[in-house]
Amino acid sequence: MKLPYTGEIIENPDGIPCKVLDTANVDASGAVEGRKTALTLVRRAEGGERIETLNDEGTVESVYVTQKGDAIFINLHNHKNI
Repeated sequence: MKLPYTGEIIENPDGIPCKVLDTANVDASGAVEGRKTALTLVRRAEGGERIETLNDEGTVESVYVTQKGDAIFINLHNHKNI
């Protein structure tokens, strides 16, 4: 699937440049339904927790510091999309 971009580049909170997706022109006609087989735990944030999103290689993709009351989703290891 080739994604359409606006041509604009913005920086995420970590200063990493990111292309802006043109959401009005995304063609999802080839999308399929899926679900995860693993459990996801959810808890309410106390505030100030540092949340890192990692890719498959273990590289940090994004960092977010929670606000009190945010929902924290914890994906358990070894999940598979089906």
